[in-house]
Amino acid sequence: MIWSLGTEDSVPHVSNAEVWEMYALENQARAGQPQKSSVAEVVPVSVLKSKPSKEQGRVAKTEESGDFRARPLWPRKAEYMLALMGYIIKPISLWRFVYLWLHKGGGSFFFIYTVVLLFVGIPLLFLEMAVGQRMHRNSIDAWKIIAPWAGGVGYSSFIMCFIASLYTNVVNAWIVFYLSHSFQFPVPWEKCPLLKNSSDFDPECAQTTPSVYFWYRQTLKVSDRIEDGGPVVSSLSLPFFVSWCLVGAFTIKGLKFLGKGMFILMSFSYIIFFCFFIWSLHLEGAKYGLKYLLTAKVSVVYDLRVWSIVGGQVLFDLGLGFGPIASLSSHMPQANNCLRDAFIAALVNLVTMFFVIPFVLSVLGFWATVLTHRCTENSYRAVI
Repeated sequence: MIWSLGTEDSVPHVSNAEVWEMYALENQARAGQPQKSSVAEVVPVSVLKSKPSKEQGRVAKTEESGDFRARPLWPRKAEYMLALMGYIIKPISLWRFVYLWLHKGGGSFFFIYTVVLLFVGIPLLFLEMAVGQRMHRNSIDAWKIIAPWAGGVGYSSFIMCFIASLYTNVVNAWIVFYLSHSFQFPVPWEKCPLLKNSSDFDPECAQTTPSVYFWYRQTLKVSDRIEDGGPVVSSLSLPFFVSWCLVGAFTIKGLKFLGKGMFILMSFSYIIFFCFFIWSLHLEGAKYGLKYLLTAKVSVVYDLRVWSIVGGQVLFDLGLGFGPIASLSSHMPQANNCLRDAFIAALVNLVTMFFVIPFVLSVLGFWATVLTHRCTENSYRAVI
């Protein structure tokens, strides 16, 4: 034995020794030569005698082919949590949550969602965070360490995450498109556009609301039938390019710039959402949408199909299995309490969902009221 566990110099280096042992055993497993080894046999004397520096506490060192690679850690835990929440809370999952609330039992659906989140979502989220935090690897390398024959799972999750980011970033392009038009006065979705060389409004817009017309005809430029593909929407090309440039700008500088960017974006998003939440409660007809908050179907609790749909929604909301959670948590020290982080992330996600429901229902009640008034006016004009 090179050193003794009772020496004072060896005590501060137990964590480093465990890391060295883990990767030594990993290399032995890859070489197909299992050997009995202990922490004492894989730790050099020079490492034991050297005092731990501040930089060693900030990075995790790995051994690959005799080379050392430093993995940076998050400057602050708050930035890590904000980045994690920025990945978990997605606009698509928020809209789908409200859709399932309306069609799968209302309050009963929320009860099932809470139960599944507590007993399925949080344990799986904790497991994925613990794997990344313990191994200090991304999802691809983590699967290779868990089982060499399962390395394809990591590549598959990366491909799925890449494909999902391609179409989810279209939502950011829509946001940039609306933001660019919001500086006009009045905004183009407030009134119906006029026909060319005429003082009359577009008759198609007169049959619906200006906001719906702007969304379908000027933003998406949808065709009359799904079989008609139509040309590329050139008006969305620039916003789509700008959205990808923003994604690249936040990620190219590494964790330090990403954490600060997520702090600004998440804080600003919640402030805007709170303002819209208060505004939606004062809309005309909001009370008709809020009535659905009090609905509940007890029979759906005994429906296994609803439980399976809710389970898929929980996995989709938390973003489990795609890999970013393991990658984000791999930049945290091993002493971090990832179980507490999993509970906090799930709780914030649940509270956000709870506030999104009345906001969307209020807007839906407002739209229904406006459409009803417009249809009544058109019917009255037709009779006259």
